[in-house]
Amino acid sequence: MLQNSDFRRDGWGRRLGRTADFVGVTTYGTTEDAERAGARVRGIHRRLMVTDPVSGERYGVGEPGLLCWVHCAEVDSYLQVLRRSGYPLTDAQADRYIAERRVSARLVGLDPQEVPANRAELAAYFEEMRPRLTAGPEAREVDDFLRRPPVQPLLIPARDLLWRRVAALAYAALPPYAHDLYGRPAPAPAPVTHRLRATGTLLRRVPPHLRRQRPPKHIPRALSRPVPSPCPAPHKIPWRPSGPPDHPVLRRTMSVNQGTRAYDAVIVGAGHNGLVAAAYLARAGRSVLVLERLGHTGGAAVSSTPFAGVEARLSRYSYLVSLLPRKIVADLGLDFRLRSRTISSYTPVERAGRPTGLLVGGGEARTRDAFARLTGGAREYAAWQRFYGMTGRVAERVFPTLTEPLPTRDELHRRIDDESAWRALFEEPIGAAVEEYFEDDLVRGVVLTDALIGTFADAHDPSLAQNRCFLYHVIGGGTGAWDVPVGGMGALTDALAAAARAAGAEIVTGHEAVRVTGDESGAEVTYRTADGEGVAAARHVLVNAAPQELAALTGDTPPEPAEGAQLKVNMLLTRLPKLRDPDVDPREAFAGTFHIAEGYGQLATAHAQAAAGRLPAAPPSEIYCHSLTDPTILGPELAGRGYQTLTLFGLHTPARLFDGDNDGVREELLDATLAELDAHLAEPLADCLATDADGRPCIEAKTPLDLERDLRLPGGNIFHRALSWPYSQTDTGRWGVETPHPRVLLCGAGAVRGGGVSGVPGHNAAMAVLEQKA
Repeated sequence: MLQNSDFRRDGWGRRLGRTADFVGVTTYGTTEDAERAGARVRGIHRRLMVTDPVSGERYGVGEPGLLCWVHCAEVDSYLQVLRRSGYPLTDAQADRYIAERRVSARLVGLDPQEVPANRAELAAYFEEMRPRLTAGPEAREVDDFLRRPPVQPLLIPARDLLWRRVAALAYAALPPYAHDLYGRPAPAPAPVTHRLRATGTLLRRVPPHLRRQRPPKHIPRALSRPVPSPCPAPHKIPWRPSGPPDHPVLRRTMSVNQGTRAYDAVIVGAGHNGLVAAAYLARAGRSVLVLERLGHTGGAAVSSTPFAGVEARLSRYSYLVSLLPRKIVADLGLDFRLRSRTISSYTPVERAGRPTGLLVGGGEARTRDAFARLTGGAREYAAWQRFYGMTGRVAERVFPTLTEPLPTRDELHRRIDDESAWRALFEEPIGAAVEEYFEDDLVRGVVLTDALIGTFADAHDPSLAQNRCFLYHVIGGGTGAWDVPVGGMGALTDALAAAARAAGAEIVTGHEAVRVTGDESGAEVTYRTADGEGVAAARHVLVNAAPQELAALTGDTPPEPAEGAQLKVNMLLTRLPKLRDPDVDPREAFAGTFHIAEGYGQLATAHAQAAAGRLPAAPPSEIYCHSLTDPTILGPELAGRGYQTLTLFGLHTPARLFDGDNDGVREELLDATLAELDAHLAEPLADCLATDADGRPCIEAKTPLDLERDLRLPGGNIFHRALSWPYSQTDTGRWGVETPHPRVLLCGAGAVRGGGVSGVPGHNAAMAVLEQKA
């Protein structure tokens, strides 16, 4: 600043005015005004150079390290002074403010993903920067100027009386390390906070209509614009809708309830799909409100610590990621990573009285040898290569269509351009293809499991529900790979929420939607909080919930719920158990998907028994050990001691089996499932279970009825309803998210091409909104 500014001659004029105007525009201005202001600043920065007074190095004013320091120092100063002056700001609100300010970082030329997004990251940044800071001659010259700025001789007494006190308080509020740099003792924090609080209280007593009239009057202009209120306390300001004066729903809302707020889009449910939609719409300049019933975002895509006093963050309901398009991650600039598993799967079995198994992964040669060891020949591996070569070609052609308008059945057929693949996956029960390609019962079972995840069906079910399930399990990313989210599934939700907020979306928790009404011009959502009811009006309402929940909100006749059919078990172990199979290391066996009782015949028997109303005698299941791929989900102490997480997903356990006695049947099924696992272990799993702070084993199980209660999944169905084909059918609409209500869209897993952690319904609902005229 010293080398490129005339502030010493005009400290009270243009320099201060330009800075205040930029802050005002980026805080209260329109998106267009803020973008223009940012472009001007970037243009100025491109033209200016500075010389390091110590090293003599020349570099641009727009150097990212310099810009990041200015940004972080500014954000931290605003935040610290506001909180110390008595403004009631929660930690969550402070984190949101820091995340939202990354938009202004982008405006001056920084990559928002490289800028701290919360208090912890901001503190870590300053901790890293402190050893690099010095107070050189130029810094001391600026320091002297700010303490005693030049004024007309007649104003020197006023400067000494007023400005000296303001400057002294501002400098006193600096962090202790800043005082150390200047060689001054840091004042005690308590008296400074007391003075800040007294000053803040005094200033906030100035009537708002007077405070907001200060030049350059950004706040009055913001209040006059038809956009969501930008003021720090929006609940105290009459809100003006973003629609035109003749917008029927908004006009009716304004006349009935002056407390109603209006948006371009209101999204019901802050699960991952709702957050995807919010981020896309907000980035497109739409005003967005997200209402979440629970006290947190994420829905089923969350990480949590289910065991008391144990630092292990488990992906509690959703486990792996395959269907999330890279397009969504790139479009939204998500700070989110996936990590591939080193092993695809391991399936133990006993043959000829000897424990053995099938290990898939670790390289082609090793997989080929594993098939030969199990089956005694090369045929099954060759069939495996042909079968998954076929599904891979289908994946490459189908997956990109998920974020496009729905193709027709004929269009998708032509795109796949493989008659045998089309017949195997789209026309005949998947069991026919499995039996045609493979001979070995265990190999057939491993293939079939992808058709049965959360889907209660037989291999030859004429409904082809199993085919649709299989299709979505093999097309993800165009490869069918299933990866581990680094930091747990909650890391994805956090990244999406940060992206939505940074783009301007408003996300509120503890707000339960109870009614949705609307017509061709707009819609309203009535919501309930601990303090009562409220109404939000919008041009569009997007519902991120099951179709049954949507019907309850709109008053329509709900569809029959699709029955869930899975057991979910989360565990924490002190160590991985030893295996009976001497040829496989447990760290490899559990690194991929560990199949239990999932031979082809076993799966058929389990389905028949459950269909007859009985628990399967040998419950099939599969297990994932995420901590082998991503140890960050464990606290440092647990990771150092070799602890591991295990997540079990049980098949063929329909909700009807639990109707009479959910707790009792849950325990019975859990015991039977773990017994099947123990049959392949060299030691009981119970000997490896960790205990929580209360001495209880670290294991929890969730039935379909538990999921219905906890997550409002009708029937406990993890896909919200039976999975659909990825092409248009009667009444599916252009994007597969449309409903009978023209301004109400379904953006949850129950949309066409929904199911799994994909973000696809959220993306498609946002595209449907952006295509429509206001």
